[in-house]
Formats: sequence, C-alpha cells, structure tokens
Amino acid sequence: MGAISDAWDLLTGLLEDAGLTVYQNPGDVTPPCVILEPPTFTIPNKATVDCTFPATIVAPPPGNETAVRELVDMADTIAALPEVLGTTGSPSTISPAL
Repeated sequence: MGAISDAWDLLTGLLEDAGLTVYQNPGDVTPPCVILEPPTFTIPNKATVDCTFPATIVAPPPGNETAVRELVDMADTIAALPEVLGTTGSPSTISPAL
C-alpha cells in the first residue's frame, strides 16, 4: 500500500497495542472505543508525508462524570504513546435522543 494507508494502519496498531478498541468504520462502533477517521495530509517533498488523523474517543452513556473520566483516560493513553507526535482534544458529552 501507500504511505498514508500504511500510516493509518500503523496508528491503528499502536492504539490497539495500548489496549484501546479502534474502529476505522463509524458504523461498527461499540463504546468505549476510538474512531480513527481518514487523515488530512501534506506532502512537503518526495520523501515525507505529514498526516493528521482525527480520532474521536467514545464512551458509553450516560454523559456523566464516569464517562468523561473514561474519555480522559483514553486520551491520556493516546497522549502517552511515544510514536504520536502531537495531540489536541476537546472532550465533550452528548445525550442520546429519547
């Protein structure tokens, strides 16, 4: 495969090796998990591809303190990976429609 596809698979493997459940297909989600979305990328030269992979961390409802702590714990796990060069995040909760 190509560099971008290989990077997506490599990141998926790193997250799974860290004990996280990872989905690349949002239709298959069972929380708690990480949804690894397709990347944005730049190719500054023929030897380098810079990829940014949006990751959505999902915890089961209800969106209470327990869920938020689970989200933050999973974010800490990702941030601690030495292979992950940068992270940003904004945890939030949603309530399912009744």
